[in-house]
Amino acid sequence: MKVSLGQRFMLHSILTASIFLLSAASDLSASGDGKGKEVECQFSSGACSMIIDGKEVTLDITPKPVKVMKELEFTVTVKGAAKQERMKLRLQMPGMMMGNNEVKLTPAGDGRYSGKGVIPKCPSGRTLWSATLVAPELKLREEPFIFNVQY
Repeated sequence: MKVSLGQRFMLHSILTASIFLLSAASDLSASGDGKGKEVECQFSSGACSMIIDGKEVTLDITPKPVKVMKELEFTVTVKGAAKQERMKLRLQMPGMMMGNNEVKLTPAGDGRYSGKGVIPKCPSGRTLWSATLVAPELKLREEPFIFNVQY
């Protein structure tokens, strides 16, 4: 069976479009609409903790509920680590570029660090966000705290 150049082009176009659509659908379901990724933190109920490289890291966000376009206080507690001078939280919307949004954290005593920031409103209405502790001096693996915000 001989395939013409036009048929090859059509087949290639269909395959390319199919791969693109499957990839886009996978991105949507796995991140951002709250259906594909389990929300790990419920800040309306309190702080959220996880063990990262053997250290307990806790994040709390106030005031509650966590709302977009409002100034928020982010508090991180790292148990069992020496005082750090350079720490920040990277705020991101999984699966969607919402610009660089980082909260500088300053020492507040007893392994606590705090900083203020704002979570922007997504034009698509998505509510799933992540906050990742970036602490180069601690050499911790970067693990995101996943949570939903309210409008």
